[in-house]
Amino acid sequence: MLRLRQIGNLRHSRKAPYGTLVPTDDVTVNYKHGLPVITLTLPSRKERCQFTIKPMRMTVGDFLQDIHREDKAIEKVEVFTADGSVISASTLMEILLMNDFKLAINGAEYSIHPPLKVEHRSESQFLSDKMSGEHTAEMDDIKSMVHKLFTALHLEDHQRRKERELMQRLELLKEQLLPLEQVCKMLLHFRNTMLQ
Repeated sequence: MLRLRQIGNLRHSRKAPYGTLVPTDDVTVNYKHGLPVITLTLPSRKERCQFTIKPMRMTVGDFLQDIHREDKAIEKVEVFTADGSVISASTLMEILLMNDFKLAINGAEYSIHPPLKVEHRSESQFLSDKMSGEHTAEMDDIKSMVHKLFTALHLEDHQRRKERELMQRLELLKEQLLPLEQVCKMLLHFRNTMLQ
């Protein structure tokens, strides 16, 4: 709540002693704890609602479903690029938040300008990043070794599974081929009897 401090006689003043901030209808994007938070006003309840986004895992479709779940009165919600092209539901939110976009809720269009993600880096984080940069080659070697071990351990199972699948397919093809072979034998027999 916003308080206004009154100086002088209250009876002769035209200012109200107290005022409230009216919530904005804009859609905003802020970062909290490293994650983007999209805040918008729900149409039916006329109240602000925050949606925390997990950019690497969530898609635009997930975000739109979250909005629908929060306000069942929403009939149509879509996301467009700044120039008006529809954004696919399978697009990752990470990609969406890289540029300006538009959100349309029941025909009302909101232009959204996501801020650049600002990373606060301490000296210890900087040193940690530098050290991890030095060890990247070692980590790549370890990842490669783990991959090779995984492949070696699971190769026999994979080969057995593939062999079973191929044997089943072979049996199926033999079953499908049997009637054709019988027809072929009958035709050969018929041809031989006709030639005699």
